[in-house]
Amino acid sequence: MINLRKASLEDAFCLFSWKNEKESLENSLNHEPVLWENHLIWLENTLKNDDRFLWILEKEGKPCGMLRLDRENRGDLIQGEISYLIDRKYRGQGLGKQLLIMAQEQAKILGITVLCGVVLLHNKASAAIFEALGYRKKRKENVYYFRKAVSTIFFRTDMNSTIATGHVMRCLAIADAGREIGVNSIFITADKEGKQIIESRGYKNIILKTQWHKPEEEIQRLEEVIFQYGIEKLLIDSYQVTEKYLDKIRKATEIFYLDDLDKFAYPVQNIICYAPYYTGFSYGRKTEEEGYYLGPAYLPLKKEYRGKKRKKIADFAEHILLLSGGSDPCHMIERILTVLQKEEISITVICGSLFSDFLGLCKKYEERETEAEIHFYQNVNNLEEYMAKADLAVSAGGITLYELAAMGVPTITYSFADNQLYNVKQFQKDDLMEYAGDGRKDKVEEIIGEMLQFYRHHKKEREERSLKMQKLVDGKGAERIARLLT
Repeated sequence: MINLRKASLEDAFCLFSWKNEKESLENSLNHEPVLWENHLIWLENTLKNDDRFLWILEKEGKPCGMLRLDRENRGDLIQGEISYLIDRKYRGQGLGKQLLIMAQEQAKILGITVLCGVVLLHNKASAAIFEALGYRKKRKENVYYFRKAVSTIFFRTDMNSTIATGHVMRCLAIADAGREIGVNSIFITADKEGKQIIESRGYKNIILKTQWHKPEEEIQRLEEVIFQYGIEKLLIDSYQVTEKYLDKIRKATEIFYLDDLDKFAYPVQNIICYAPYYTGFSYGRKTEEEGYYLGPAYLPLKKEYRGKKRKKIADFAEHILLLSGGSDPCHMIERILTVLQKEEISITVICGSLFSDFLGLCKKYEERETEAEIHFYQNVNNLEEYMAKADLAVSAGGITLYELAAMGVPTITYSFADNQLYNVKQFQKDDLMEYAGDGRKDKVEEIIGEMLQFYRHHKKEREERSLKMQKLVDGKGAERIARLLT
């Protein structure tokens, strides 16, 4: 049985002997033997230092090794430098690896975000332990530098008016799930477009200062961040990736790629695809043992969508929820409102944070007489509450469709981007939602109007759809992914 206990002055001689042992001196950056008087002063100062932590490793009650962590606050991260040794009589028993695992546990308690170690090139045994535990490695002259993040999930993703907010929002759902199990998250983005949303949720945002649509230009900068933060696993959620980009980054860290398009053979260690249409992808028959995490079980929804009760369906659908996602490049909200405003219904419009002229839209309908009662909101944090009140929803084809499914809200869908087509067509194929068409080429607003007229008056059809939708997901996918990444 082994255990770790805090060192005391009574351990002075034991520590002194270990430090001056021949092999310990050879593996130390300072090869000079330590004098007893200097050792006592060092130990007394160490035990008083609030940022230096010293432990004795014991096996069957006998001291067999030492672990020291030096904590340093570097502003954007709290670093813990590791120093350790094993008594020569106990070497070759795997105690070095166990000691470094214990160091990781102590680092969590001490609020350390990155552990680091320095190993001389000839000390192959120690270097092998750091590598086996997932530390990032860099060589400089005759020294290896090792770094590893502690209890942190890292995301590489982006958002802006072109690609909207979907990538960041599903990563935030995973980050929130990680927080529930005691894990921190850090977001890496090309620019500051997502900074406000990310930091408002309490997460750090590392900005690469690169162009979001030119990933290969950021490779060197991202590699530097991976080493600096000791990133052992990186979740990438972006449609912009290229084969060269992924191939380079996977050599620096283990990649989990969040995919729903199957654009090419991704050179990564792991793929997560929550979409039900994954069976038609090139990797549709792969298994978790091969690094493929497939199907709605891995759908990253925030906790508010977990385990929702069966939705109660109204006899007549009066409350309509109108959604466009993060942005609205085809002006779908206004186009649909021109049709729906003629009906005696209540319409709740939710616009995303990147909606370009929200105030202008509100003003236009304040001054316009309509049959419908229309309420406008932007960038809400409690979308699930609006869904719960809705009898019917009209939504673009992003991840919001899965949130609506979890809530059991009968939904009519439309699309305005290629990456939405898989979703809307699969939902229609599975008889879960009705697809009205592509806003870039179809008169979607008129089709939506006709569909709403039908579903408003047909409770049975809405009930059947609602029941099927809620069977699709259990809402625990974000937690499953968070645990994969830790």
